Amino acid sequence: MKENSRKRFHYSNGAAGVWKNKLVLEPIREFIQETKHTNHTAYQYKYDSILNDIYQYVSDGDDYILFADDANRIDHFNQLIAYYQSKQFGKLKILITVRDYAYSDLYLNCPAELTEVIKLKKLSDNQLIDIVKGEPFGITNPNYQDVIIRISDGNPRLAIMLSRLAVEKQDISALSDVSNLFETYFNTFIKDLKELANPINIKSLGVISFFNAVNIKEKERLLTILKNFDIPYEVFLEAVQKLNSFEIVEISYDYVKISEQNLSTFFFYLAFIKNRQLSFDVLLTHYCNDYMNRFSDCIIPANNTFGSEKVMDAVQPDLKKYFDEISDDSEKSYKFLSVFWFYLRSETLEFLYNEINTYSKNGNVNTKKLRLEKKSTLSDEDPTLELLGKFFVGSPELKDAFELSFEYIEKCPVLTHALISKFKELINFEAKDQQSIFRRQGTLLETLIDKIEKGNGSYLHVFSYVSCVNPFRNFIT
Repeated sequence: MKENSRKRFHYSNGAAGVWKNKLVLEPIREFIQETKHTNHTAYQYKYDSILNDIYQYVSDGDDYILFADDANRIDHFNQLIAYYQSKQFGKLKILITVRDYAYSDLYLNCPAELTEVIKLKKLSDNQLIDIVKGEPFGITNPNYQDVIIRISDGNPRLAIMLSRLAVEKQDISALSDVSNLFETYFNTFIKDLKELANPINIKSLGVISFFNAVNIKEKERLLTILKNFDIPYEVFLEAVQKLNSFEIVEISYDYVKISEQNLSTFFFYLAFIKNRQLSFDVLLTHYCNDYMNRFSDCIIPANNTFGSEKVMDAVQPDLKKYFDEISDDSEKSYKFLSVFWFYLRSETLEFLYNEINTYSKNGNVNTKKLRLEKKSTLSDEDPTLELLGKFFVGSPELKDAFELSFEYIEKCPVLTHALISKFKELINFEAKDQQSIFRRQGTLLETLIDKIEKGNGSYLHVFSYVSCVNPFRNFIT
């Protein structure tokens, strides 16, 4: 923002929480110190014509800096641009912060040759780590850093709040449920939290969060969705407008979506899990087949951010009920359990056991086995191994999963190398393994050795491949 710059409109745009205003205020302070003749006045916009304030504080012929923070929330912002074009100033610079979704509408109203744009992206993981480990937090433990980075998702404001919580509690488990912290976060930019907490607002946000983006012009489809959750169409549209004014949602090209991913996760959790204002059973019944990826995108982040036990308590009964209805359909079951296995671990292992037992061992070869032997096991994913692999990350049923895996390759030897690849991919040595005294690796080796000692020499092949990996070699010796 140099004094001799020809640019008159300086845009800083980005998502919420990336410190757009801080980026602008510091250069303003430095600029004013260097150019004493520049006038600067701060005033609060009172939702009236902005021209009244301009006429009161700005005089022709003088130098001014005008700072419009969150310009997309200023109803009459275009009056400022029109005023600039109609008056003669000494030098005028207008600094503008604006959310991503509203930037293009404001930018198009400014003279392109006089406009500069600074695009603020989410902070990188390394930038967030610098904040977390710096003063006043001094958090150097990588386990704490990983959780803070994952939850904050590039938002420095959330990263700071999480860091304060971590320093205050001195317990990483305090970061396993941060729903209260998110509610505190809203206090930073929403004055009327009671209005936000209105049940219809939360229900509307829950629907939007699940579908990611909702086209409010596709009335027939939207009516069907809203009917499933007992939300009147007109009431939903009113809620969307209110939430848009709070900048919780943004509307672009008739699509409404929640402005930040971590906030979307929070509202899904609030509506379907914590408050149960929307029925998870209804969600499964109507949308499980066609929107499985959205279930994955909503459930897993909610589980990781707000605590697996709270999520499990809310969704497990509905999941069991739904699985009972589809368990006879192998394809649907694989697809369903690939997302929800964590909440149905016993049911998943029982399902896999029954599936594996449909294969013949050194006997009649069934059609499933013929299909397996014809395909390339190195390039195509086997659904049974993929589902078993979910348990390899360290679930309590780890040994059972290993046993089933070995039983599977006894019946389908063609998949032996695929299983070895899965071990190499998922049973690698990580920092968390040291905390559990290498339980995963030890359990795998114990299971293999037990098979070999019982006279099954075919497992020597698996053992030799696994033990060749350097960390395993060191572990064995």
